[in-house]
Amino acid sequence: MHPERDMGRRIAHNVASASVLDYLELADEHSIVELKATEKMAGQSIIDLDIRAQYGINIIAIKRGKEFIISPKSKY
Repeated sequence: MHPERDMGRRIAHNVASASVLDYLELADEHSIVELKATEKMAGQSIIDLDIRAQYGINIIAIKRGKEFIISPKSKY
């Protein structure tokens, strides 16, 4: 573990994008990122957003208020 390096990367990701709320690097090419949904995303299903095909991203959870939807279906 390298807490200083990890915190530096976390801050850099937060500065680079206003929609990044939190960032956790698991490995060089695998991270967990908490994003704030943009207006463009609102009202669209996961499948309509086509995030996996466009960016190689898997949505592992959705937070709505205090509710967490773990492993949401693509129709969500």
